[in-house]
Formats: sequence, structure tokens, C-alpha cells
Amino acid sequence: MSQSELHVQLTRQVAKELSQRYPDTIFATDILERPGDAAPPQINGSRPDVYGRSKQGDFIVIAEAKTDNDIENTHSRRQFEDYIGHIKNCGEGCMVLAVTGQKSDRAKTFLRFFCMEVNTTNIDIMVFDQFFFWKLEEKDRRMWHIN
Repeated sequence: MSQSELHVQLTRQVAKELSQRYPDTIFATDILERPGDAAPPQINGSRPDVYGRSKQGDFIVIAEAKTDNDIENTHSRRQFEDYIGHIKNCGEGCMVLAVTGQKSDRAKTFLRFFCMEVNTTNIDIMVFDQFFFWKLEEKDRRMWHIN
């Protein structure tokens, strides 16, 4: 499977799982399959793979699917900073990094260190590894648990 096919698969899978977790949230993905499909908004020049807003408008869910070579780079870091800033401006929410199962530990390490540098108060930080959602503890941002 090519990296772009894997990216599409991860995006579809995390969008489906998130829509089940947050049924009162309206989601859009960057995979436009039919004319008129809603697309996620541009946030500081980047478009998230999955974007959801609660019907009340006070809770935002953003998910970014990353293939194996895209987890730790300057572009990804800037995206996360922008997306977390957007969630904070809207109130509260959830930021999800979707990766293949074998890259789950790498993604968790990247986000744990990232959250030590960036204020993520009132934002749930999660890694989706195609099987489970792993949530970073809000208290000290050091431990992960299945959510």
C-alpha cells in the first residue's frame, strides 16, 4: 500500500471512530468523495484531515493522520501548534494523531514532549493506532492510557 493510500485509510478510519465517540459533533474530512462534501476549514494555511465541531459550537475535534515518515517533522509540529491554538480559541476539544499501530510509541513520545512545551490545558491529546485511542494524562502529561 502506498503512503497516500495509507493516509486515506487512516483518515477514514479515525473519522469513523470519532463520529461514533462524539455523536453530537458534525465532522468533515479532507477526503472529498462527492460534489458538495464539506471540507475542514483552513487553519493558518493548513487543512486538518478531520475536523469536527459540536452542535453547540464549543467543542472542537481535530485529527491528523500521519504516515510513518511524517510524524516528527517541522510541518507536523507547526500543524499541531496551529490546531491546538484553534481549539483553545474555540473553548475546548480534542487533538488526535492517527498513525499505524507500529508507529504508536513514536507518536506518543512525540506528543508527550510536544505537550511539555505547548499549553494544552482543556484539550484532550490522543493517539489513535488503528485499534485504540491512547489519551495523554492531563495532570502531568507524562502517562498514556487507553481511552
